[in-house]
Amino acid sequence: MLNEGDFLGWCRRLALSETTQAAISEVRSRNPTRRVGGGCENVSGRYPSRKMGLTIQFESHRVELPLVYEMEHDPGVLEYYDQPPSIQLAYQAANGRRLSVMHTPDYFVLRQDSAGWVECKTSEDLQKLAIGAPNRYFRDGSGNWRCPPGEAHSSGLGLDYRVWSSGEINWILQRNLQFLEDYLRCDPASTAGFVDPAFKAAIEAKPGILLRELLERAGGVPKIDEIYLLIATGGVYVDLSAAAIVEPEQVRVFANAETAGAYQRACRESEESVTIGVRIGARSDQAPDAHGEAFRLLAAASEQDLIVANRRFDLVKRHLGEPRRPILFRPGPCGLGSRSTGSRKRGMATGTWGCCRRPGPKETEPAVCLRNHKSCSLSLSRLTMRISSKRRWSRPGRR
Repeated sequence: MLNEGDFLGWCRRLALSETTQAAISEVRSRNPTRRVGGGCENVSGRYPSRKMGLTIQFESHRVELPLVYEMEHDPGVLEYYDQPPSIQLAYQAANGRRLSVMHTPDYFVLRQDSAGWVECKTSEDLQKLAIGAPNRYFRDGSGNWRCPPGEAHSSGLGLDYRVWSSGEINWILQRNLQFLEDYLRCDPASTAGFVDPAFKAAIEAKPGILLRELLERAGGVPKIDEIYLLIATGGVYVDLSAAAIVEPEQVRVFANAETAGAYQRACRESEESVTIGVRIGARSDQAPDAHGEAFRLLAAASEQDLIVANRRFDLVKRHLGEPRRPILFRPGPCGLGSRSTGSRKRGMATGTWGCCRRPGPKETEPAVCLRNHKSCSLSLSRLTMRISSKRRWSRPGRR
């Protein structure tokens, strides 16, 4: 939770007007507008928030409670308040009558780069409301539910208004957050010396190691607790939205998020990338060998190397306009270039040829080999690619 100085600094960083600051300050200083109650189809309650230092109300265990779990453990959420002061919504009813109603959103959320109201509804309720009040709720072309009168009110203050439906809930993430809840309440600083360093060493030596393998190495309940504590406190990285932790044979563990991102790219560049899938946490029986050359380089790279490599990869991918498939770094004509990661520089992908410079689009002279290999006297016309059924780049001259 932000103190007053941090809040003012956050407002300055986002260049919020005095009117907007006053509206947010009112939300932060006031108690909930109303006390929520349950019904025959939903269960209400209070969640003890460690982030906020107080209890947060939820009116439905099917929609609002999952959102509270996500906001509690999302590092991008700074603060969140239940039942903020009511706001006025003006819109036209289905019969053409102009309406102006007072509305109490479910939550008001402060994020790193924005702030605004959030209204929670089940998908079924939204479909009914869209029929009865089409000017208040509707579904856009992207499949997202929106509330135009709420957006009109918030935009005047430079804030957001979002409709969060039950269809947006990632139940795998919810399952993992509930499983790790006791560990998530631990302070990372106080548990730094509690975990056996051998676990982190094993994860760093083998990027993408299966959680099942780590648990088998642990050999006892106390050691297993250390692994779960590492995951919960951010000592290692696991994509909690990809696979359930209670199914350890489907969970991959990495030293940090940058290593996970590099692993994902290396998997996509592999010969069997079609069967691996998009999510880095999901299990694949055909995943590339973690002891291969590319993954040895990945394990040896520092976190800063991976940050630079991933940034360069994104720049190249955007330049080539291939949003669905990453670029495959081909070897040089001499075949000594790194097939999956390009040239080597402290173990990171640079996006260049291993030893040969490819001629420019207007060049007609043979490709220039920086190491003067005799086998590199190939013209640009011979640097052709052949895509097989598995979408692999072929070597120059290969038939």
